[in-house]
Amino acid sequence: MRIYAIEVSSADELRELTSTVNRFPCGVNLKNGFGCIDCKSLMGVLQMGCFRDMTLEMIGEDTDCDALENELAAFFPISLKKAM
Repeated sequence: MRIYAIEVSSADELRELTSTVNRFPCGVNLKNGFGCIDCKSLMGVLQMGCFRDMTLEMIGEDTDCDALENELAAFFPISLKKAM
């Protein structure tokens, strides 16, 4: 599992995030201080809303996670966090 800090500042960015993660086979969860949602669910992600301190968890094969990480880094400020 890889854990990233991510900043998403608008509903359009949430849509782009969901669209991007849906192109990859790995599992992706989005967390904020209040809960956790499957990041492949547009309705769930939009319902969660935008927060500064969000965490993205990727679960899957290293090659898939590497490719998704590269794709996300092109659009969003992400940084790898240490697993707790």
